Amino acid sequence: STVLAVLSRTPSMFLVAVALAHAPSRLAVHGISSVFSRAQPLFASATGVEPPALLRVSHTVPSIDPVASFYEACFGLQRAESANADGCKVLVSPKGGHQSLQLELVADAQGGFQAEGGYQGLSARCGDVGATVSMVAANGGSVLSDTGEVIHGASLVPEQDEKNKNSVMQALVADPSGYPILLYQACEGGAEHALLSAVRLNVYEWKESQKWYESTIGWSTLRWQSNVPLEASITVTVGPPGLKDSVGPCGPTGDEAGAVIQLRYEYGCDKMKQKGGLKAIALSDSGASGDVHEDPDGYRLTLA
Repeated sequence: STVLAVLSRTPSMFLVAVALAHAPSRLAVHGISSVFSRAQPLFASATGVEPPALLRVSHTVPSIDPVASFYEACFGLQRAESANADGCKVLVSPKGGHQSLQLELVADAQGGFQAEGGYQGLSARCGDVGATVSMVAANGGSVLSDTGEVIHGASLVPEQDEKNKNSVMQALVADPSGYPILLYQACEGGAEHALLSAVRLNVYEWKESQKWYESTIGWSTLRWQSNVPLEASITVTVGPPGLKDSVGPCGPTGDEAGAVIQLRYEYGCDKMKQKGGLKAIALSDSGASGDVHEDPDGYRLTLA
């Protein structure tokens, strides 16, 4: 169109043009769920039955002990159980009643983060990002991007004024097996440890993925965020409807918020050839009326 042609005359404006072309109409934002035809959800929709919560992430690591110790020290998790007799799987779970993700570590000599894979690691909300970065460095992790303020633009879901700026203090670190963890300041003080709060997945057709999580799982689009001009991508955050008032650009905020999945679409990307070290994402089985298999990008979801 003429508008896109004009906007595309400079590299920076081209990114804006692409973002606008892929964004949902502001006129339709409040009815975004109704845009998609809904298949029968795999979870009961009877009154009083909530959609499943995001409970656990399972991924491969070359060695369990150093990774488990890292999450115990930095994120307040504890080894809850060995998933099998030979110790090839270990579950680390939140203690103190906090609503954060469980993490199942699966031993695999070839395991660990794969940058070319679709699974891009986790996010964690912090009371003090800088303090968490120091803990990461002292417990076998690595700092990929140090603490700093990042300005995110306005979101379309929830609808914000186009001039709105969302300032977030954040850092990017990695655990001993290489999986990135996006740390972000959610509130002052708060829990003693940072809380794992999101799974980050690259997707090929974001609209299809969004539709699948809404119609099949019964989740809601909690946030639709263009990442331009930081990068030529969008992030669609999906999760239980009850979290709709407590999600920022990087994920849930506040100690009591649950966990979400963030779907990242990079403009012009190719279809993913492999998923990375992710084995499965487990959902709580409250109200389950059937099993969950794979989303449109092949990520496996199971009932716990």
